[in-house]
Amino acid sequence: MRTRLRSLWDRWRFLLTSVWAYALGAFGFVVGVLPMIWPQGWWVSGPVVLIAAVLGAVLFLKDTGALYTQFTGRKVGERLPPEVVDTYRCDELPVALRTQRGVLLINPAVDAALPTTGLTAVLDRRRYEVPDVLANLAPSVLHEVFKGRHPFNGPLLGLRTDLTPDKVADGGSVTLQRGDFFSSMCADELMAFEVTDGGDSMRLQRTFLVDRRGVLWGLGESQLSGWIGVSTLAITADDHLVLTLQSGKSQASRGLLAPSGSGSLEPRDLVVEGEPLVEVIARGANRELCEETRINPAWIGPTTVIGFARWLNRGGKPEFFCVTRLTCTAAELPFREFEPTLHGVFSDEHLWTDGARAIPVRRPPVVDDPSPSRAPLWSGAGVFDDAEVGYLDGRPQIGGKDVSAPLEAALDAWIRYPGRRSAE
Repeated sequence: MRTRLRSLWDRWRFLLTSVWAYALGAFGFVVGVLPMIWPQGWWVSGPVVLIAAVLGAVLFLKDTGALYTQFTGRKVGERLPPEVVDTYRCDELPVALRTQRGVLLINPAVDAALPTTGLTAVLDRRRYEVPDVLANLAPSVLHEVFKGRHPFNGPLLGLRTDLTPDKVADGGSVTLQRGDFFSSMCADELMAFEVTDGGDSMRLQRTFLVDRRGVLWGLGESQLSGWIGVSTLAITADDHLVLTLQSGKSQASRGLLAPSGSGSLEPRDLVVEGEPLVEVIARGANRELCEETRINPAWIGPTTVIGFARWLNRGGKPEFFCVTRLTCTAAELPFREFEPTLHGVFSDEHLWTDGARAIPVRRPPVVDDPSPSRAPLWSGAGVFDDAEVGYLDGRPQIGGKDVSAPLEAALDAWIRYPGRRSAE
């Protein structure tokens, strides 16, 4: 109940920012009617209040009708078909990584430079604001993407600097920007859907996601939030990889296997402005790791940022991938199999994670594939025991469970990471 009430409060508070004039009119109407039912003095102020109430009611009903027409005329439809997403590209990220759950654009040269980059993180003083066109769609969007779910409107950080091989190698600063979860849902996440107004397509992607050539807008010029996803692969001292199972209420990976820790970068992950970007990313990824698996923070060892991508199916949002070395063994972990009881029923994490499991992992030779469009490399590289890897209707599975896009991308980055052959 507490979770539902918090989610409902966050949602209404967010929506009122886009319909504040209507809310103010409704408040004025109620205030105008109250004196009419007040037990004292109504014969003096009654006629005047009655006239004001009638006028207010007319305006209130008119605005109600206009608002109803606006909201019912705009529909969030089906997700865009793969053939549409396949037309998008980004010059700085020339390789399309085609997972079973979406396309992520990567650049092996960027990934190779990330572990030792000197990039630092600075914070934009301006907070992200949803463009008016998208803000007007907020009620329809939140209703569609939150069906059966009760998310909170938590704070997030977006990325405002494009990562190119030269930028990552030369260092300098990258800009982060504060935002929130609901704003990202109404902007970045909306780019995955076909939205109509009165039956006509609004073609939002051609305005906010890509230019006329189908090229992704740069993070510095984009009107989307660019909220940052962070994931890490946690490996125990005896070479077991921790995997989590996302619940049916997860936003992007419902019922799928995910990295050891996977979520969004938050303002609290930036402790000191100007600190190394890789430390901020690693801190956020390990925070998610501890929250989702209940791993003791004291077991967290060295963490390396090994990959970067932009997820086309989610508005081109930036994703960072890490590998974390744990000082504990698999036997010391607080879980054995995927069990929803890992988190207590009153824990917020109970809503999003259905348990965790550690499986043996190998260290095969480093491989890469320069193809501009390819599948992730992990499934045929001998990372896991043959008994753990299988296929169902062409979809790769680990331990009989389907794999999320962040996990496939993280494993692909790990396969290509030279430091994998030694202690991370």
